Amino acid sequence: MRANGRFRKMGSHRVYSGGWVRYLDYCEGSRLTMIWLMYALRQMGMIGIFLLFYKNAMHSLDDGLVQLKTQGDVDDMIRWAKGFREIGMFVTHPSRSLLRACF
Repeated sequence: MRANGRFRKMGSHRVYSGGWVRYLDYCEGSRLTMIWLMYALRQMGMIGIFLLFYKNAMHSLDDGLVQLKTQGDVDDMIRWAKGFREIGMFVTHPSRSLLRACF
């Protein structure tokens, strides 16, 4: 999980820069919930309002980024991720991103 960075444009591509990386190991998809993700982020020091995304491994940040807003989004991510060992997740504060320019 990449957190506390920001999305920005570099040329014609979207990149995520800054922040830090944390690994969440041994996450069983059948027990992964939005509440658990929020708890894990809180334990990592993320407080306040933030946005959570995952990246489809078959795509780039330009066309494979999906925002996680609800448990249904987490369930979709779990269904998509079957067969993959890692999921790229990104966390950003709305004020730290160029969201209007990138989305």
